[in-house]
Amino acid sequence: MAPERAGRMPSTEFLKYYAASGLDIAAMDRILRGGGGLTSWLNTNSALEVERRIQAGDKEAKLVYDAMCYQVSKCIGEMAAALAGDVDAIVITGSIANSDYVTGYIRPRVEFIAPVIIVPGENEMEALALGISRVLAGKEQAHIFHIEEKA
Repeated sequence: MAPERAGRMPSTEFLKYYAASGLDIAAMDRILRGGGGLTSWLNTNSALEVERRIQAGDKEAKLVYDAMCYQVSKCIGEMAAALAGDVDAIVITGSIANSDYVTGYIRPRVEFIAPVIIVPGENEMEALALGISRVLAGKEQAHIFHIEEKA
């Protein structure tokens, strides 16, 4: 789950909801990617707003926000398992990385895997585009990642 994305859901319950909703696939996709997550639970995609609500004693906001942080922590653990524990670092980025609440929840649950690096900001797409531009211009070699089989 994220501020606007639904995240993982039980497949059978999701299919029941979809069948009963009468929505087409495009409408359901808008719910899952833009109208899910914090937006669907708390009617906001603003982490700042959710944290203000928590500070004001809103127990539902805390429960939902903690659930989001918990899911992110679990996903990091899953990715570490998929990498057989060969993790150099865990990077928390995006504007939500500005949140001490979020990073303070996630860090102690995953830092045993690898060092946690916090990079706040929303420059991911720009950085990816610049990296691709350097590769296409021949200024940088593309990184090819392989899964190595261990004997």
